Amino acid sequence: MSETTPGPKISVENGEINDINAETVFITKSAARDVHAARVDLTQSGAQRIQADQVWIRQGGAQQINGDDVVVRQGGALQIQATTVSVHQGGAGFVQTDIATLSGSGAGAVLAGGNVALDQSMAKVVAVKGNATLDQSGAGLLVARQATTNNSWVVFLLAGKVDGPVNAVFDRSAAIAFGVACGAVVGLVMWVKERFGRGE
Repeated sequence: MSETTPGPKISVENGEINDINAETVFITKSAARDVHAARVDLTQSGAQRIQADQVWIRQGGAQQINGDDVVVRQGGALQIQATTVSVHQGGAGFVQTDIATLSGSGAGAVLAGGNVALDQSMAKVVAVKGNATLDQSGAGLLVARQATTNNSWVVFLLAGKVDGPVNAVFDRSAAIAFGVACGAVVGLVMWVKERFGRGE
């Protein structure tokens, strides 16, 4: 199929379709290119781009999702931009949202204007304007107004307030010391190169 006309409800099963524009879209065991709808339900399927108010993905994936409420269960998305994002036993490359919840999941980067909760999950970067809650989770870089942790680890932690135990490899003072040490090493290398490099 190539393109569908707008309609109240479209269901696609065991097929491939390019563009879908409808009020409600159900895609099962299929592939789609562009999906525009108020509600999209994607099961064991894939889509390149989804633009919808509500998006439910079960055992499927999408390259790019723009919406209000996005739920991913046992699936993944490369890029998600939505008001609320919930990922359960799945993955996301880049998430930009107000509120995010990850449970048994992984993410490359989560940027949130509100709060983020990670439960048995991992993210390389978590940057939030509100509160970050980590329960048995990990982050490479965590930047938050407040961090609440339980049995979690963080490599770089920048937070106004931290509640709970966290295994931080680099806290604020360690990061400053690391920066000073790196600066000293770079300065020494440049001095040696300038001093002994002139004779050539």
